[in-house]
Amino acid sequence: MSQQINLFNPIFLKQEKYFSAKTMVESLTLILVALCAFYVYAHSEVKSFEEVAADAAHQLADTRDRFINLGGTLSPQRRSKLLEAQLARAETELRGKQALLASLRGAAVDKAHGYSQYFAAFARRTLPGVWLTGFSVADGGEQLSIRGRVLHPDLVPAYLRALNKEAVMRGRSVTLLKLVA
Repeated sequence: MSQQINLFNPIFLKQEKYFSAKTMVESLTLILVALCAFYVYAHSEVKSFEEVAADAAHQLADTRDRFINLGGTLSPQRRSKLLEAQLARAETELRGKQALLASLRGAAVDKAHGYSQYFAAFARRTLPGVWLTGFSVADGGEQLSIRGRVLHPDLVPAYLRALNKEAVMRGRSVTLLKLVA
């Protein structure tokens, strides 16, 4: 009887090392070359943008000088009435837009709480015989209009006194009271 002996052992095979020192050095060299190439490319792009910016600055300076020289040659008597009217209109429009922007900024601060504070105040201050049918808030809370119905007219001052106890309503005065039968 013959017997076979298997002398093959996978441990003895030459195994390839993927993360050897040689492979790492080659990879780092490749990365360094790529970074150097990118640096050179980026540097050339920056130089070209700097040249374009310098050209634009020179053109701006030349145009400014020509404008100043042209403005000096024109006398104030030659001013166009149409241009002066347009300038006055533009300045008026600018002041109006600035006032609108200031009021919007002021309203934005007040609107941080929103209109829920008014809803909560009306909900907390109920009075039997008084029904609210609507209300509006304008000018960032500066103008408040309340609409409703009552069973007896003497309930209106009582309701207004109750509303005045709310923090959001304090300091407000009734400027117009309209009772409709």
